[in-house]
Amino acid sequence: EILKSCKITHAHFYSGTFTQTVRMLKLHEVKISYTCPAHDRKVSIEEFGRLGLEYPYKHISDDKLFELFIAGVKEADLVIAPSRLAASFLSSIGCANVKVIPHGCDFPERVAYLPKEFSVGYLGQVGPDKGVSYLIQAWASLNYTDCSLTLAGRGTETLQNYISRNVNGGKYNLMGYVRNPSEVYNNCSVYVQPSVCESFGLEILEALAHARSVIACAGAGASEIIQDNETHSPGLNKPSVGFVVKLRDVRGLAEKIDWCKKNQHLLAAMGQQGRQVAEGYIWAKIRKRYIESWKSLLS
Repeated sequence: EILKSCKITHAHFYSGTFTQTVRMLKLHEVKISYTCPAHDRKVSIEEFGRLGLEYPYKHISDDKLFELFIAGVKEADLVIAPSRLAASFLSSIGCANVKVIPHGCDFPERVAYLPKEFSVGYLGQVGPDKGVSYLIQAWASLNYTDCSLTLAGRGTETLQNYISRNVNGGKYNLMGYVRNPSEVYNNCSVYVQPSVCESFGLEILEALAHARSVIACAGAGASEIIQDNETHSPGLNKPSVGFVVKLRDVRGLAEKIDWCKKNQHLLAAMGQQGRQVAEGYIWAKIRKRYIESWKSLLS
C-alpha cells in the first residue's frame, strides 16, 4: 500500500545485496537499476592464495552464498558497471542488460607543477587485490638512490616490515592515511596503479585530473581510460597519457617507471593530455549519463 501511494516507478541500488527488496519492488512493477562495481571473484580469490592468505569474504568465495548475494543484481532491469572489465564479469554471471558508465571525479581547478626530483606515487589500500607487492618488487629492482616511491593510504604505514623482509633496494616514503589526496598526486612525477583485480580504480582518474601521467595494470578497470587514449605504437615510444601493463607484471612496471624517469621532459605534456581526458569524466557529465539511462529505462 505504501508503494502504491508513493507511486514509485524506479528504484536504483548501489552495490550490496538487496535481493528481497528488489523482488518486492518488481512485484509492484517498479523498474530496478543497479550500480555494481563487481570484479572477477576468481582472480581475487587466486591472488589471496598466491600470497598464502585465506580469502576472508565467504559470501563471495562460496558459490551458493555468492548466488544469494548477486541474485538481486541479476534480476535488475539495468545493471551499470564502471568499466568494460566489470561489465564482462557481470555478463558472465548472468546479468542481462549491462551498461558501462565510469565513475566520475572531482576536477581540481589548479594543479601543481611536476616536482624537480623524480618521484613515483601510489594511493590506496594494501590488500592483495591492489597489487602493491608487485609495485614494491618493481621499485626495488630499479634500486634508484636519487628518488623515492611514495605509498599512501590506510595500511601503507605498516609496510616497512614487508619491504625489509622481501626486497632489497629502493627508497620508500610510507605515508599511511592522507586526508587530502591531492597531497599525493601533486608531489609525484608519475602515478602507478598496480591493481590485480579492481572494477575501476578511481585514483587513476584523479591522477589524470591532477595532470599526472599514469602507469596502470590491466587488472584495474580504469586502465581502459588510458588504453582508449593511446595513439603510440607498441613498445616504449611516447604514449598519450601513460602506460598499461599486464597484471602481476613486475618487469613491465619497472620498465615503464624507468622510461618515465629517463623521459621526464615528456611528462608535463603527457600530464596535460591526461588532464584533458579526465575532464570528460567530471561528475556533472557522469550524472547526465545516469539520468539519460534512467529515462531510457522508464520509457
